[in-house]
Amino acid sequence: MAKKLSKPRVLVIDDSRLAIEWVRVALCVEFDVIGLTSAIDSLTVIAREQPDLLILDVQMPLIGAEAVVARIGKGMKGKKLPVILFSSLPPAELAARAAKYGADDFICKDGDSISFAEYIHAFYTAGGRPPEGALSDRLSTKSKVQRNILAAGRADWISRRE
Repeated sequence: MAKKLSKPRVLVIDDSRLAIEWVRVALCVEFDVIGLTSAIDSLTVIAREQPDLLILDVQMPLIGAEAVVARIGKGMKGKKLPVILFSSLPPAELAARAAKYGADDFICKDGDSISFAEYIHAFYTAGGRPPEGALSDRLSTKSKVQRNILAAGRADWISRRE
């Protein structure tokens, strides 16, 4: 009997369950997605699950992204965990925070799910490095799914400026 190959694991830490579910749906074909709504248990989950990639909301209550990124190496048993910051902050501010915190890249929450999934695939297959191309150009259009979420009054994970 052939051994089933496991999918790469992505840990998503975001205080919005909706954002976690959106990422799960966008990535479910290619990745196993683990979601946490609090960064408090992040080191324990990282040590136990040994994810291949971390998608991390910047604006989290109690423990912010900067503290999580600073402490990540402790739970990874010697391997580097690539980190992508995920936020509704303006791209310039998000890029500055990614550089300051030591994250590998960033993604704005106002992108569409297809571009998001394509980008995560390219990032992962590039060995946890940002692929060529302007991310902000590819992720600037609102998707139909997100417009439906906005219409339903569930905009907590999309830009609060709208």
